[in-house]
Amino acid sequence: MTAFREKFAEILTLTHFYLLQEHQLKDVVFSNQETFQHFKKWRDAQKKQPQILAPVQPHPIARGAAPAAPQISRPPLPLPPAIQEKKTELLKPEEKRKETPKISTTELALEPPPIPMEDTCESMRALFKETFPSKTILTEIPDDAESIQKSTLWKYQKEPSPITILAFNEKPNHEAFLRNLSKAIEHINPAVEVRTALTIEAANEWEGFLKSKSLKLIIASDIGMQACPNLMKFYRETQKHAYHYLDRIPLFLLSDISFYLKEPKLKQPLWQALREILSMLSKKQ
Repeated sequence: MTAFREKFAEILTLTHFYLLQEHQLKDVVFSNQETFQHFKKWRDAQKKQPQILAPVQPHPIARGAAPAAPQISRPPLPLPPAIQEKKTELLKPEEKRKETPKISTTELALEPPPIPMEDTCESMRALFKETFPSKTILTEIPDDAESIQKSTLWKYQKEPSPITILAFNEKPNHEAFLRNLSKAIEHINPAVEVRTALTIEAANEWEGFLKSKSLKLIIASDIGMQACPNLMKFYRETQKHAYHYLDRIPLFLLSDISFYLKEPKLKQPLWQALREILSMLSKKQ
């Protein structure tokens, strides 16, 4: 059967099912006289005239078993694809799982990595020197100590003055003595300040403070320094000349400030010693 015939048969079957669902066989449809006569003639023409069969002479029946009546197989009416039952496919039995090959547990022999060939880049160096004769090529990585020092300076309010007087939470009259000493030094070297040492001691940032290039002289009392163990790690003195240092910075040690306040006569030798050191610093500059 061609595709056209199959399509036509499907349409007829669907139309037949639709009519059976919408109208019963005994339903009566009303129409006018003209329509009735038209369909009546069509129905009468469809009726077939009964055929008159010629008489058949009976044959003699032979003795024996009666022949079996032939079975006539009638093909079923085709149903539309939408109504046909879906055939369920039988599931195939699961295939046996293939056994995974066993991996050998023997260790692989490790070979040492190849030694990289040294690339001197001589051709590139020669080209660079020829193109930029005024530039210098560094063969070693420069020391970053200076950059590390600068990176810690942000923790301080500003760069320390060349002459820094350290205050160790003194009493008001002791602090006033240090302020007056700072004003006296300003007449010789104006770059002087009084800075609180306990803040730097608490943060343990003496290393960055002492590496400042602007710092030339530190003035501090010996009693105050003994209260700062982190600062005392940088203290040293020379036995030959009895010079004192904090790391590389010269240190001028003050006696207990209460001695200068009780005995004003001690201020004169103190000032003379300070002037000698300040003059030495000015000569080095």
